[in-house]
Amino acid sequence: MVTGFLRQAKEVLSHPVSNWLVIGLVARVILAPFFGHYYDNSTFMVVGAAVDHGLSPYGIYRVWDYFPNVNYLLYGNLQGYSYGVGYPPLWGLLLGGLYSISYPLTHNLYVYNLALKLPIIAGDLAFALLLQAVVKTVTGDEATGRKAAAIWFLNPFVLVVGVVWGMFDVLPLTFILASLYLLYYGHWEWSAVALALANEFKPIGLVLVPILFVYAWRVKSLRRAFYFSLLTLGVFVGITYGILLGLAWPLNSFAASQTYQVSGALGGGSLYLPYVAYYFLVHGVDPTYFAPILGILWLPAVAAVMLLYMYREKRATFASLVFWSLLSVAVSYAARTFVDETQFLIPISLLLLFAVCLKPPSRKEFLILSGVMTAFVLVHFPPVYFDWISYSQAVNVTEAFTESPFWGEVRWLVTSLLIYAYTFHLFRYLWRARAAP
Repeated sequence: MVTGFLRQAKEVLSHPVSNWLVIGLVARVILAPFFGHYYDNSTFMVVGAAVDHGLSPYGIYRVWDYFPNVNYLLYGNLQGYSYGVGYPPLWGLLLGGLYSISYPLTHNLYVYNLALKLPIIAGDLAFALLLQAVVKTVTGDEATGRKAAAIWFLNPFVLVVGVVWGMFDVLPLTFILASLYLLYYGHWEWSAVALALANEFKPIGLVLVPILFVYAWRVKSLRRAFYFSLLTLGVFVGITYGILLGLAWPLNSFAASQTYQVSGALGGGSLYLPYVAYYFLVHGVDPTYFAPILGILWLPAVAAVMLLYMYREKRATFASLVFWSLLSVAVSYAARTFVDETQFLIPISLLLLFAVCLKPPSRKEFLILSGVMTAFVLVHFPPVYFDWISYSQAVNVTEAFTESPFWGEVRWLVTSLLIYAYTFHLFRYLWRARAAP
């Protein structure tokens, strides 16, 4: 079946370039150099410079050691101290490479910012083409695959979290899609490698291991399920520690950086948890500080989905596999305190994949939920915030606006309501679609 998929992918790539592809790529290239989330974007810039100078991506850095000539131009937006990243080491290694081919050659932040967005642009393109090829292979409907790829590639939420924000969730998303497809068609080893690579960028793919374990058990054997799961974890651990040990990056710093991925504090998209919203809005504190168990509630939530899948699902269609993978991610987010809005790209995109694999295909839910989350981002961070390189007062203006007596409270109320709307609509749709696969 992989041969058939490769044939479909070849046909997709051999077609004349579609208008949506050209428009999407041009939009990304135009937006990429100028915009970025101030904290994340500047952190990636500094970490890339530090890694290129021989340090690990898990330290604390003096920004002026790497950007001594830009402080005056940015009025403090890129100076002082900066922290490292909280991801597995592959992203930090990639940042160092992107720095080396851009900033030392040009000493231009716009060129460097564009370089940092190149993996995101490549990931967007890869996911769109992969989505088109997978839908065509699974459903036999070329038009549906093409429409799904087009509305995803041109979607404002995809653009905002990618080339505008500068976050790279599309990279694990692309490998997750590849893993699901390969697993469904029985290519266990390649599926495990793809899922491990998804985790190398962000370990959200580990949430899918229990569901895919049960799937492998059902369609093959318990031995095969263990083989798939252990291979996934083995490749992930092997690559991670191969980089850490090979480059002599400190293991304790890496371990500390990963704690937020398991039981981290409040994230930007976490206000849909009623008790988190209450304590944060009323008391102004993150409840995980005095009740750390709240930070790991997502673990039993994922286990519950795994058990539900084990005892309820009797089919082994591709749509069913995507449905339960989507439900596992959605439930983990609904019980997790460390969720940022960019991470919603994964469940929203899996929702589109699931919906277009049904008869009849649907794209409405994807458009609704992506619209809700686009509004969330732009309420949480006013658009001027993303213009921090060009506009020296962008951060100060944003802080003054978001912390004002009126808008400060309204902002948290509106973002909470948007997240509640997202959560309600998503689970309402999943409940209604539970018998559809």
